[in-house]
Amino acid sequence: TEYPSQEDLARQQIQQCLEEGNEDVDLSGKGLASLSNAAIRPLSSFSSIPVLTQGSYQTLLPKLRIFLARNELKRLPGEIFNLENLSVLSVRSNELTELPAAINRLRRLTELNASNNALRSLPYEMLELFSCPSRMKILHLHPNPFYEPTASDDSTPPLLPVEVVSDERTWGSKTCDNPEHDHPRHSEWRRRFKCRSKVKFFDSHGSLVRGPEASPARPASNVPSLLELCVKTWANTPNMPNLDEYLNGDYPEKLQHVLDDARSLRETEAPERKCTICDRKFVIPRTEWIEWWELEQSPSGPVTSEENVRPRDIIESQLPFMRRGCSWRCLPPKRPEEGPPVVLN
Repeated sequence: TEYPSQEDLARQQIQQCLEEGNEDVDLSGKGLASLSNAAIRPLSSFSSIPVLTQGSYQTLLPKLRIFLARNELKRLPGEIFNLENLSVLSVRSNELTELPAAINRLRRLTELNASNNALRSLPYEMLELFSCPSRMKILHLHPNPFYEPTASDDSTPPLLPVEVVSDERTWGSKTCDNPEHDHPRHSEWRRRFKCRSKVKFFDSHGSLVRGPEASPARPASNVPSLLELCVKTWANTPNMPNLDEYLNGDYPEKLQHVLDDARSLRETEAPERKCTICDRKFVIPRTEWIEWWELEQSPSGPVTSEENVRPRDIIESQLPFMRRGCSWRCLPPKRPEEGPPVVLN
């Protein structure tokens, strides 16, 4: 007798939720080492059971809640981030090493629990979930082995001192003062830029090529390489998973790294990611750095006095966000609210 796999059981449970109109998709503790996009995709058609109100039936906007806690997932299926009506996502106690940049699509997310994983940093795009108007109410990110700006171990990138933004109205939230907005002034989350690491530079194959203090041999260009164009084209084709059959494994090791990265990118989010500086789509990052932002929930009223704030609370409120650029010209701005980016000569 052939027993169903863990994913088969997960698919059956998802199908049952669809049939019953159950908004709670609880796949916690199912021993899942992986979860395919095909398993999650049916949830995009989820609709709530109509509710009888004042003598007539009314269809309410669904609020999906997905629980994937206590599994063995190393990455999340990209289809999760296409669920516009997802309100709760719990992925605690897995083996995740990163969250996809596509998490910024979950604009209706009110609760996120990614604690107890293997996260070293967060995607920079995730900060958009805390800008005005933000629906996020509950956020659990600790414990995780995050890079810390004050740590002295060699695994933490060296820091560049950057002036701290003193204005409590942080970059990206000033639009909340606009009277044209019909929502209340954004006061749930306060974001403040603290510091950043040095910039890492990569060649067209995605290999680290030099330190940030060295000058490029020739003027930097933001024109994509031929390899980048080829990989972008390949990543958008339906036959991408079958490429190995055409190549028979006969290609350079550096190319293998690029293809694996593109394949992973397609499985976890859109085939292409966007540059955090110029917003252009790309596959192979050419620059990379970490920015530490202080992120804290700040309800209306006086801020907690300093004597009641634990040192650990201060450290945990400073989260590392990974930024990636598509060319050597895509570098950090002088200040988070300034632009265009500074170009190293």
